[in-house]
Amino acid sequence: MILNVPGAGLYYTVRGAGPVLLILQGGAGDADGSDGIANRLAANYTVVTYDRRGLSRSKLDQMPEALALETHGDDAHLLLAALTTGPAFVFGSSIGATIGLDLAARYPEQVRTLVAHEPPASELLSGAGRARAEKTQEEVQEAFRREGVPAAMKIMLAASGVDFNDREPDVELPQLPAGAGLAFFLAHDAPAVHRYKLDIAALKAAPARIVPAAGLTSRETWPHHSAAALAERLGTELVEFPGGHTGYVLGPRAFAAKLNEVLGGPAASMRLRSAEDFDAAYAAPPPWDIGRPQPAFLALAEAGDIRGRVLDVGCGTGEHVLMAAGIGLDATGIDSAAAAIALAEAKARDRGVAARFLVWNALQLASLGEQFDTVLDCGLFHVFGDDERYVFADSLRAVIRPGGRYFMLCFSDRQPGLYGPRRVTRDEIRTSFDEGWLVDSIEPAKFDVRTGSGGVLAWLARITRST
Repeated sequence: MILNVPGAGLYYTVRGAGPVLLILQGGAGDADGSDGIANRLAANYTVVTYDRRGLSRSKLDQMPEALALETHGDDAHLLLAALTTGPAFVFGSSIGATIGLDLAARYPEQVRTLVAHEPPASELLSGAGRARAEKTQEEVQEAFRREGVPAAMKIMLAASGVDFNDREPDVELPQLPAGAGLAFFLAHDAPAVHRYKLDIAALKAAPARIVPAAGLTSRETWPHHSAAALAERLGTELVEFPGGHTGYVLGPRAFAAKLNEVLGGPAASMRLRSAEDFDAAYAAPPPWDIGRPQPAFLALAEAGDIRGRVLDVGCGTGEHVLMAAGIGLDATGIDSAAAAIALAEAKARDRGVAARFLVWNALQLASLGEQFDTVLDCGLFHVFGDDERYVFADSLRAVIRPGGRYFMLCFSDRQPGLYGPRRVTRDEIRTSFDEGWLVDSIEPAKFDVRTGSGGVLAWLARITRST
């Protein structure tokens, strides 16, 4: 599809259903360059990708003498205006991140959440770091003028820490865009980025949630440092994503899972559903993996409420299982994510704690063929849909002895905002356990998380199997 804008015709694609997510591609990549993450996110979002003006299928009315980055910001604004009347989710990487920041600063009403991944904003750096970044940008332009595209791209990729071998097994080695795309990018887009100055005041005043982001494997590069400096200027935290500067291309499975989690839109209430999705989430420590027991569960253990044989039905990397085993209880943890179970087993070995961990589906607990006195659930219940909750309750009944206790910590509907899992009400908990169970109490509690010091609001439910 083509959208006519002043001076160009923008080629764009739309896939999926749900709230709009605009992807602003990095480098000279076009609408197809983000297919890896776009296809994985289309189950939860209406994903929009496009060729920037001057690239691939987005033809110019005439070649510009100089291209301003604000022109790309205007294009993104006009594209969103043509597709939706409400604010959209936006993800941008590299130059795409800078375009997203311009969009959020000048058209703030159009942006709901912006994830700005490694914007090349050398202006935010100071001292030697800024000098090195600006020298690199100058070297890229000089190499392009003297030797052409390959020499310039070699410098640019090295400075960004791009390693094409660091990719998911099923991802083919990406090919650099052919034809005039890279030449246009180096002649017009790269200088436009270098000239552009972020409006930090406007970004701080914008209603949009702005998430500076960077790659786990690009920590020594100046685009990563720019993202960290942006987070500091905005008074927020840097969020690290799997992979490096081009992680969304080379590791789309893990990157899409992380992006889905960070965006946390209403259509993403079931954002991590398959074992593959959960495995991908553990490529970097997810927000819920805090490396210690949740205070609410630690208090239960200290009060003596956790007793007998213990099962954790969504154990993650095993902290609550290891807590129970550490006080002398027979403790087992299950999780659908093999990556999490491997980490839990490594913790048990390192700490010299005897505990059992299994890769298992919590909706099929009867097939364990075992009975437990206490079942712990930290953050699993709120993953399930309405119908699955009843299946889960029946699954629990198969493994909890009559009189046994189920302790559950889940996301609360009292938590403001849209970030995070689906919110759960007290009534939803009671309704899910209305037959064969006694709901002893549902009390306000908190989840400690890796992102932010205040935690998030939760419910702590104490439920007894009655029949």
